[in-house]
Amino acid sequence: MDNINELSLHLTEEEKERWHKLRSVFESDGWPLIKEWAQGQVTLATISGANAVSWDVNRVAYGTRLAWEEVANFEDRVANEYAAVAEQRAEAALEDDYDDLS
Repeated sequence: MDNINELSLHLTEEEKERWHKLRSVFESDGWPLIKEWAQGQVTLATISGANAVSWDVNRVAYGTRLAWEEVANFEDRVANEYAAVAEQRAEAALEDDYDDLS
């Protein structure tokens, strides 16, 4: 799916509402600050893990890094998940159209 309009065609009303709410968060002035801060936390956790004095401390740092990576990449993950749902439904609709022609 190349754009939001095409994506929206294949979402339920509830999904469209959620998608638009999430987009408004991602388009807000604060979202880039959150992403930047989360990426900084990823870097700090990586350094902490590299300098850990024990395996347990390393694992905590690793888990912390993974959590902050989820925040930093949340916008892309949400867009990819909604696009995947829409693409799956678009393909199913094409198959149904093809079957109707047969």
